[in-house]
Amino acid sequence: MLKSWLSAVSYTVLSLAVVNDGHFTLADEWETQVDSIMANFTTIDIVGQMTEIAVYGLTNSTYQLDEAALREYAKLHVGSYIGLPMSVLGEVDGKWALTTAEMRDFVH
Repeated sequence: MLKSWLSAVSYTVLSLAVVNDGHFTLADEWETQVDSIMANFTTIDIVGQMTEIAVYGLTNSTYQLDEAALREYAKLHVGSYIGLPMSVLGEVDGKWALTTAEMRDFVH
């Protein structure tokens, strides 16, 4: 059931035209690839892909990437990280959140 649900979500997203190298590609061309990927998913993979972790769960008290936490989430097959405001950590160096440039550096 989870595979069917996740497939439905994937197909819905892909039902829109996908831009590939400046050209529009019909989503139907991607169905075979999605099916082959989904066929190999275990229940753990599916649950992991449906899990979303807030970015502040990957940082230490000075907004630096906590690589140990990232590795642990990777082992759990986490599929998404959401970039919420990081104010839950409180004020750090006179700031309550990362600037756009700092967020880009963090992501890369």
